[in-house]
Amino acid sequence: MDGSISRSLTLKLPKAAICTVCSDRFVPGLTVMLQSLNDNMRAFADLPVRVFFNTRKAPLSRENQDRINRRFANVTFHDSDWHNGFDGELESDLHRPAFLAIEAFRQDDLERVIYLDSDTLCTGELGELLFLDCDFAAVPCRKPKAGRFNSGLMVIGQRLLSHSVADAISALDGRIGEYWADQPRINAYLQANTDLRLMALPEIYNFMYIAGHPETGDDAQFQRLESHIRLIHWAGREAKRPKPWNINTPLSKADSLWWHVYESTGVTA
Repeated sequence: MDGSISRSLTLKLPKAAICTVCSDRFVPGLTVMLQSLNDNMRAFADLPVRVFFNTRKAPLSRENQDRINRRFANVTFHDSDWHNGFDGELESDLHRPAFLAIEAFRQDDLERVIYLDSDTLCTGELGELLFLDCDFAAVPCRKPKAGRFNSGLMVIGQRLLSHSVADAISALDGRIGEYWADQPRINAYLQANTDLRLMALPEIYNFMYIAGHPETGDDAQFQRLESHIRLIHWAGREAKRPKPWNINTPLSKADSLWWHVYESTGVTA
C-alpha cells in the first residue's frame, strides 16, 4: 500500500469526510487527533470533519466546541440521536458514547468516510485510505472475541453510507459485546451481509497500543513497527489503560509522542 500513496493523492478527492465521536471528557484527545491529522495528512484541510456527540449521553459543551473551531475551521459538531438500544447493559458507562460511532454510517451525502476514535494519534499519511476499492476496511482485532475488525479506524464506502444501514446496526442485539459498545454490532452487520467487499488493513493503520502500560511491560511490537505506524490508538478499558491526557508522567514512548503534539497546540489539559 505504501507505493500507492503518491499516485493516490494526485487523484481527485472523493466526496468524503473524517468522522469521530467526542464528549467533554475526550476534548484533549480530539485536539491531538485533529492536530496530528493536520500535521501528517495532506488532504486534511480539504476534508470536512464531523464530530458526533449527544447532549444527554455524551455532552460536548459550546465552550469546547468553540475552542476546537478556533483552531480547526473544517470541524462541525452534530448533536446526534440516541438509540434506545444503546441504554442496555454495558460493562462501564464510560464506554457508552462509543455507540455514536455508528453515526458515521448515516452520512449518506458522502462517497466515503474515514472514521477515527478520538483517542488516536496520526503519525503518518492516511490519504490513500480515501481511494480504497472496497465497501469497508479496518484493521483486524487482536482478540477473536472482540469481533473481526476493530472500529477505532473504519473506512466506509458509499454502499454502507445510509440511514437504513445505521438503523440496522443500531437495532442489533444489545446483549452482545461486553465493553466494546459499537464494535460488536458493526461486526455482526458486516458478517451477516456476505456480499460486502471487506478489506483487512495492516496493523500500522490502527496500532492498538498496549505495551508500556501498567499491565504489560513488553514494548517490542511497538518498537518493531514504530517507523511504519500511521495511527496509534489507545484502545481498551480506561480503568486498565489510561488515556494519555489522564496521566501526569508518560508511561511509554507512545504517550510521549501524544504529549509532544498536545503541548504543540498550546492548550491546557
